[in-house]
Amino acid sequence: MDFFNLMSFVTDRNRIYERYEKIELDQKANTSRIRRDNQKIDEELYRIRAKDKDPKRSA
Repeated sequence: MDFFNLMSFVTDRNRIYERYEKIELDQKANTSRIRRDNQKIDEELYRIRAKDKDPKRSA
């Protein structure tokens, strides 16, 4: 393998690694966004349930 082929191989491997690294970071960001959205929904459900259990509102 001559020097040019070796450098081409290394460059290709680096590009592939960077691409997968970006995909992984995007997936982590998406997972974090979904967790935040789910937490907001859970908090809203908790407030709704708390209102339903409030004896002042039942009477």
